[in-house]
Amino acid sequence: MWGATVIELKSDLRRKLDDVLARLPVYLADAAARSRSPRPVTGLATDGATFIAYALRDGALLELARYATDPERPNELLAWLEALLSDRPDILPEPRVVVQAFLGARA
Repeated sequence: MWGATVIELKSDLRRKLDDVLARLPVYLADAAARSRSPRPVTGLATDGATFIAYALRDGALLELARYATDPERPNELLAWLEALLSDRPDILPEPRVVVQAFLGARA
């Protein structure tokens, strides 16, 4: 766990997505129970090529946003990740904020 974000690393997210969907809700529920942060706990599944942000809402895993990396534009990935990994309390990883970060990186 990084701050209020649980990171699930996979060698190939396309092949291991079922595993992520099965395990991440358990990890997020555990992290939320242990978290002292006012920020909601989010999940980030990645194989380095694709990043998928998740939240747990009413016990169900909700996909917030996806990002496919572009090796020619590393700053876009950093901007997209900021809402998830920032320790700034004014940047909460809510669906709207993640979408704004994603769209802002594309502009």
